Amino acid sequence: MHFFCDLPYVAARTLFQFFDYGTRMSLQACSKRIGKLEGIMPLYIDVLKISTDLFSIKIWQDFAGSQIQYNFPNHIYNALKEAFLVFLFYKVDEKTIEETMSKLGGIFQNKNLRVKRMIVSLLWEFPIVEQVIEDQIYLVSALSKMMLASLDRQVLVEDFPIRYRGNQDEVMCFLPFLKPGYLKTIELDNHGSVDASLDRIVNLPQMVKAREVWFRSLPRFRTYMESFWNIPKVNLWQVELTFYEVNQLVQHYFQHDNFQYLAVVGVSDDWFPNDSTTFMDEENRKAMTLRGPRFGIKFVQKLEKNAIVLTRVP
Repeated sequence: MHFFCDLPYVAARTLFQFFDYGTRMSLQACSKRIGKLEGIMPLYIDVLKISTDLFSIKIWQDFAGSQIQYNFPNHIYNALKEAFLVFLFYKVDEKTIEETMSKLGGIFQNKNLRVKRMIVSLLWEFPIVEQVIEDQIYLVSALSKMMLASLDRQVLVEDFPIRYRGNQDEVMCFLPFLKPGYLKTIELDNHGSVDASLDRIVNLPQMVKAREVWFRSLPRFRTYMESFWNIPKVNLWQVELTFYEVNQLVQHYFQHDNFQYLAVVGVSDDWFPNDSTTFMDEENRKAMTLRGPRFGIKFVQKLEKNAIVLTRVP
């Protein structure tokens, strides 16, 4: 460790980029000169997970073919402490949450940070302490929003899955602060109200410029259909769409040139109308093809998944 700290600055800077996050934190204690490197050298994180069940922040990095994991705070200690406070005293461990979010803020201060997959889970499985967990989820969401809003830039994240309880305000604490265009995939996994609104989310530049979006439990999807005409890949789980509504969407796809894939999961076996021009494809699945001016779209019904899948064909 001290050998590295004694290296010339140029040599130390060259080597620093090859160290994992834990080693970097250890080296910061060496000297102020080395500590400054953390804020300017590229930091690549494969997976960053923020969870409220139980509260934890985890980081995974791939190095030399192996995956290294870091927990903030200590996972076992935090789980025992949190369970003790929540179930016996109906309290939230605010101090631990604030200190941990502060550490995460230090990571995001790195202007060369790249995150491949940022997972957020704002759920809890124990209804008997619902109000306490409500407070915890609100605290984690609010601190995350404050931390991200304090940055002078948007964070470079490729994939963003979030599990939330149907309140779009929870999503808005994170999504607007991720860089549009760099963000490729958005997964909105709704575990709350089936009447959840997305009116503020669907018009965000992050959503408009995404390559692929996933939705779960969104019966009002037809209200937002025009927001997805330019998104190449769309996956809908537990969303009620009829053949005629999908056909309407297809007509808009034909007017653009971005469509690649649409999946609707949770349809009935008799989803195709009786008068539709279907046929059995090479895998003995009911299928249909519609032709547009520049390309065609093939419908395939996958009974084993209760799904209708649309793909682009020449």
